Amino acid sequence: MKRHLSFVAALGMCFFASITAAFAQVKADTGSIAIGGSVTGSTVIIGIPQEKVDELVRDAKRPLEDLTTQQRENIVLLKEKLDLNERQVRAALGILGENDIPPERLAAKLVEIAERFKNLQATASAQPGDDPKIAALKTDAQKAIEAGELTTADALLADVETEQRQALDRFAVDAAETSARRGEIALARLRYAEAATHFANAAAVFPPNSAYENKRISYLQKEASALHQQGDELGDNGALLSAIERRKRLLELIPREREPLQWARTQNNLGRALWRLGERESGRAKLEEAVAAFREALKGLTRERVPLEWARTGNYVCASRRARQRDGEARRGGRRLSRGAEGTDARACAARVGRGPE
Repeated sequence: MKRHLSFVAALGMCFFASITAAFAQVKADTGSIAIGGSVTGSTVIIGIPQEKVDELVRDAKRPLEDLTTQQRENIVLLKEKLDLNERQVRAALGILGENDIPPERLAAKLVEIAERFKNLQATASAQPGDDPKIAALKTDAQKAIEAGELTTADALLADVETEQRQALDRFAVDAAETSARRGEIALARLRYAEAATHFANAAAVFPPNSAYENKRISYLQKEASALHQQGDELGDNGALLSAIERRKRLLELIPREREPLQWARTQNNLGRALWRLGERESGRAKLEEAVAAFREALKGLTRERVPLEWARTGNYVCASRRARQRDGEARRGGRRLSRGAEGTDARACAARVGRGPE
């Protein structure tokens, strides 16, 4: 097609090779706009010569008073046909100038931008229930759209997005705290399994490695503790197994280098769950794991830093060893140590883990 063809009813410009039969056939009188099918694949007719459209695009950034009379008249015509105000028409022409649009597609893209402006005017408006700050930002964005200042509107809506995300974060934190409070209520009612579910729900509010990772870990620790109580006090071995699994996962989440004390306490709690389950099960596997966990815990729970925790963990090491020894003797059919012998063994164990006898 030649550049001097007019966008008139007799001679429309067809974009893309064809328009499918599913699209409705649209006709328009001279000086009007018609769209057949989609905006991007359509017959578009505008009553302005193409070279004049090119000219308006090139001069889109020039002040209005510097334009020729014919250019100003064409802008008035576009206002009427595109149903936009003057600033929006000039903004649309400027957008065309900022992008590498082939001359034969300028008319179609101009109509597309006009439709986008109309959609923006509806979607950027304030909604009932909006926070006052968000409503004010949306109102300013709406004014910017009406003025054709899309860069300003985008920046304002970015502020709206930030405010909304912060509000969502606040709602998430509140929701997690509510679940955790329900967990505390369940603990007060000695409903440990129920408490564990509430703490798990609280942790699930936050994705891993978010800004609230410490909160998530604290709720996972409370879940593990509730499961441990369920298993320890109510004989629920399944709950103990779940507590062991949770504690192992927590060890992966807590950096040993940055949180050595917390990591050591988690090791100690893991050892306690393993020890309790090992006492109930046949075999020595869980007791062996318990001893290993307690020894790891003692690397962080030192006598100088936390003497009471160090002493208790040492006791657990000895208790696990005695349970392991009793299991071995039972398997061999040997006799159980006398109470005096057990006491001697306990003192020897205490000395080996670095404590004096109790």
